[in-house]
Amino acid sequence: MKPKELLNKLNILNMYQLMILFLTILLSFGLFDLFQAGTAAKVITQVITAITQIITALFVCILLEIFFNYIKSRVQQQKFAFKIPYSAIITALLIAGILAPETQWYIIAVASSIAIAIKHIAKSLAFVNNHTVFNPTALGIVTTAIIFSSANSWWIASNIYLVILFGLIIAYKIRRHYLAISYIIAHSIIFALYAFFKYGPKEIINYLLFANLFFAFFMLIEPKTSPAQPKKQWIYGAIVAALAFVFLQLAPTLDHNLMALLISNIVLFLTNKKIY
Repeated sequence: MKPKELLNKLNILNMYQLMILFLTILLSFGLFDLFQAGTAAKVITQVITAITQIITALFVCILLEIFFNYIKSRVQQQKFAFKIPYSAIITALLIAGILAPETQWYIIAVASSIAIAIKHIAKSLAFVNNHTVFNPTALGIVTTAIIFSSANSWWIASNIYLVILFGLIIAYKIRRHYLAISYIIAHSIIFALYAFFKYGPKEIINYLLFANLFFAFFMLIEPKTSPAQPKKQWIYGAIVAALAFVFLQLAPTLDHNLMALLISNIVLFLTNKKIY
C-alpha cells in the first residue's frame, strides 16, 4: 500500500481517534516488550502494574473529564450532553505509557487528576482566553516527579519504528511536522557539540541519537500548546531543545524534555496567546 493510500484510509478517523489508535498499538508493543525483560516474576509484576496503570489513568481521566464537563454545563445553564472524552483518553494513555511500569497506582491517579484539572481550570480563567497554557500530560507527570520522585521510562516508545511512522503521520496531519523536525535537529546538534567538547569525537554518534522521538512526535506537537505557523515552529522546536539541554545539566533527576516543554509553554503563551 502506497503512503498516500494509507493516509486516505486513515482519514475515516478524526485526529483524536487516530491518536488513540496509534497510542494503543504502541502500548501493546510496549507490554509485549515487558514480557521479554528480566525474570518471570519480575515480568509478571511489571506487566500487571503496567496494565493497572493504564486502567487507573483511563478511569481517573475519563471520570474527571465528565465531571468537569458536567459542572461547566451547569454553570452555563445548559443541558449536559455526554460525549466520548477523546482528549482525556489520549492524556490517560500518554501518562500510563510515559511513567515507569512499576509506578504505584496512586501516583498515576494524581498525575491524571492534575492533567485533567489544570486543563479545565486554566480554560475557566479569563486571562488565558479559553486556551490551554500548559501541556496537561507534561504538567501532571512533572508534578508527580517533584512530589513523589516518580520516574519516567517512556516504555510506550519501545518500538521506535512505529513511533517514527505514527509520529510522522500525526505531525503531518496536524501541520506540526516542522516543529518536530526542528526539535530533533536542534537537539542533535546541541548534544553532539556537548559530546565533542566534553568526551571527544568518538562519543558524538551516541549523543546524535539522544533525542526522544516519542516526545517530539506525540508530546511537543500537541496543537493547543504549540505554534501553528511554520516559522514559529522552527524557532519553538529549537528553544525546547536548548532548554532540554539546560535542564539536563541543572536538574538531571527531572525529565529534561518535559521541563523544557512546560517552560516553553509559558514563553509561547506570554509572547503569543493566539496559538491556533
